[in-house]
Amino acid sequence: MVSLRVYGWLSDLLGFRSRELEFEGSLEDLLRSLGLERMVRERRAHVALNHELIADLSIFVSGDDVVAIFPSFSGGFERAGIVRGRIELGELLKEVQTEGDVGAVVSFLGVVRRESDEGEVERIIYDCYPEITERELRRIREDAIMRFGLREAIVLHRVGEVPAGEVALLVVTRSAHRREAFEAAMWIVDEVKGRAAIWKKEIFSDGRGRWV
Repeated sequence: MVSLRVYGWLSDLLGFRSRELEFEGSLEDLLRSLGLERMVRERRAHVALNHELIADLSIFVSGDDVVAIFPSFSGGFERAGIVRGRIELGELLKEVQTEGDVGAVVSFLGVVRRESDEGEVERIIYDCYPEITERELRRIREDAIMRFGLREAIVLHRVGEVPAGEVALLVVTRSAHRREAFEAAMWIVDEVKGRAAIWKKEIFSDGRGRWV
């Protein structure tokens, strides 16, 4: 049985969020049967197969495959990526909390610590490979939405110089239930540490520095 999952406003359009289907054929055939083929080709919606974004709709689907269909990501601000200035929390949190379709909003703020085993930290310099980092942060967000059934997620990492006490990483998850929101936030933080091409250099109050 193929496991079909549908997210966002597409679930209202189709009338379900998940369904088990007896199906063998291409992704194109599956999308056509749901009336979504044109929407995906116009990039107003996306499709994932076994938790990987797919562009080739000729791929064959059968057996225990998991197919997810979800709207394109849009809105008034970037949901995932790198930030070169201060992360402004107020507007971001206000936007994700204004809709009434959720039961939980969890936020995690990764703050630069002043204390280190080497002394007092004045600031951290975050260096990155921008193209890879941006891509991985977007993928982490998309993976989390699919894995935990989130209504929304934000993953922003600041780069450049970040003074002690300021936010370097912001993760926000929004879901129908608190368990998924908490678990997704923890998962995202771990994935960012393991997958994003970001390096940091501690600068101490006495002028010393070290890569960590």
